[in-house]
Amino acid sequence: MKYVILPIFAAMLHHAWAFDVEMAGHLKTDQGRNRRAHSVLQNDTVNSFNGYLLGFEKVSRKRLFPAAKTVPDAQAMWSGKLARTVFDPSDQVTTFLESRRNDPHLAVPTHAVRLDGSSPAPRETLFSVYDGTWAADYAENRAVDRMWDEISRMRAPLSRALASGCYTHLVLLSMGWNTQQDETILNARDMLREMRAAARANGESFNPLAVVVSWHSYWDLGMLGQILGGVPGRFSLKNKGNDVDEVAQTWLQHLLRDVLVPLKHRHNVPLVLIGHSLGARCVTTAACSSWTVKKEGRASDIDLVIALEGAFPVLRFLEAKAGAPETASRHGKRLVFDGFDRGARHFVFTSSSADESRKLAPLTMLFTDFSPYALSAPGGRQMGRSPNFDHVKVSAPDLRRTASLLPSGHPAKPAVAVDASGFIDGKVSCAPGKQERVATKLAKDQADNGDVTKRHGRSSAHSDIYDCEAGRFLAGCISRYAPSR
Repeated sequence: MKYVILPIFAAMLHHAWAFDVEMAGHLKTDQGRNRRAHSVLQNDTVNSFNGYLLGFEKVSRKRLFPAAKTVPDAQAMWSGKLARTVFDPSDQVTTFLESRRNDPHLAVPTHAVRLDGSSPAPRETLFSVYDGTWAADYAENRAVDRMWDEISRMRAPLSRALASGCYTHLVLLSMGWNTQQDETILNARDMLREMRAAARANGESFNPLAVVVSWHSYWDLGMLGQILGGVPGRFSLKNKGNDVDEVAQTWLQHLLRDVLVPLKHRHNVPLVLIGHSLGARCVTTAACSSWTVKKEGRASDIDLVIALEGAFPVLRFLEAKAGAPETASRHGKRLVFDGFDRGARHFVFTSSSADESRKLAPLTMLFTDFSPYALSAPGGRQMGRSPNFDHVKVSAPDLRRTASLLPSGHPAKPAVAVDASGFIDGKVSCAPGKQERVATKLAKDQADNGDVTKRHGRSSAHSDIYDCEAGRFLAGCISRYAPSR
């Protein structure tokens, strides 16, 4: 086959290209909006942050296993990596991962780079599936195994960075729905900057080593998207929620349990997970799913999980049995995280009455047995009434003393629900990067001729989490529950 011959010839020449157009063509990730899922490899970003970026993309299963007579299903693909019960139809723990068994497209890690905050170009490429040296792995059906190994190899550079003594925390960040990679980088830059500034103003030390997850959070509808605008993409929420659960319960389990958690204990630094929207779904699912990789989770493994305006059913946690062994069960169409208190020492969930994404509630509740999402005011009220949650309201004038407002936390109530209507309100404050963010997104969306989502527009409360007010809140949460050591 042409695809096999040309890349193998390139590999024989020992070219270690970070981005080979021929490889992107084989994986079919070089068309339309899909190109933006690896924009950092093509020097198509203008911002940076100090840390690591791990990128996931949706790739056809047949493209990952081109030489296989029968394309492996998910159970065969994850053999030796995930617990067998994850795919056992007779086991009560079976999740929607079973339904992904024969999904024709899989979410896989395609690249990891080191950014230094001063230049948008990667300082170092840890791995890239678009490197010509991957040709033999595709030809011999070893690409997925090599991806797993590449995540394992991330441990060495992260350990060297932590050993330098420059970093106070290890932070895993994930952004939300319809967020392209260039926007993810910009969001991470602003969020980390505001958190540092807020901690500094409080006389505290906060210099995190960040690992930011960029994932395929949007539909690329090609010509249909151009004709219908962004309307079809609004119906991708359920599909993308399943995608991010898949990433969190597979690849991110490997990253957490085999890389980040051991490094947290070895270097004695707090480990904090922060996510927004579907990114909040990502980090909460990741924290509560150690059972998928046969690792028994301990609350001491993760110090703090912060879910900002989480796009997930609150009943995942309200119906959960705190104190039970960490596992998952199915309640109707819902996944419930029993024993979630073993996933982390502390959980913080925000909700806001101003979050305009509540308008999607009728659509999303159809797929979740009519459970409200955590981001909504009804979701926040349900969390506040739960025996698993403490409840507190934080307004803008109180943000500088967030740490003192938050409860100390105790085993009976491992989570706190925060009414953030007073500062997640769409009135973006003291954010010098706001206009840059809006301009960047509009320019990219116009180039795509289809995305009319105004997530960072003037009226967006859902994404009002990148200014100094949100920075003060996040810094307060970390000061309270995951202080530097």
